[in-house]
Amino acid sequence: MFAPYNILVYCAVLKYILLRSKFLLISNKCKDL
Repeated sequence: MFAPYNILVYCAVLKYILLRSKFLLISNKCKDL
C-alpha cells in the first residue's frame, strides 16, 4: 500500500532537485557572463 505513495514522493523530490540544479546552473552561467 505504501509503494505508490513512496514512488510519488520520490518523483516529486527528484523533480525538485532537478529544478533546483537547473536554476543553480543558470544562475552560475549568468554570473560567468
